[in-house]
Amino acid sequence: MEREHAIGLATIRQVAALTQAEVARKMGVRQTSISRLEARPDMLLSTLKAYFDAVGAEATVTIRIGNVEHKVALDEIVGRA
Repeated sequence: MEREHAIGLATIRQVAALTQAEVARKMGVRQTSISRLEARPDMLLSTLKAYFDAVGAEATVTIRIGNVEHKVALDEIVGRA
């Protein structure tokens, strides 16, 4: 599962046609930080939101309680910067 996560973030960045260095510049961090971030098995939702913002992506979280599903934008969970 950890490897799937790493591939997922890198794939999102690649679909956005951005390099790690470009994402790093948008996030105000070093390229090595993006490399580590893309390889992490977990992270804070606020970090994930910052990454998505940098690559121009949006995410929706599905919360299932029993048989009821709620779809919530990541922005609504984390808040806007």
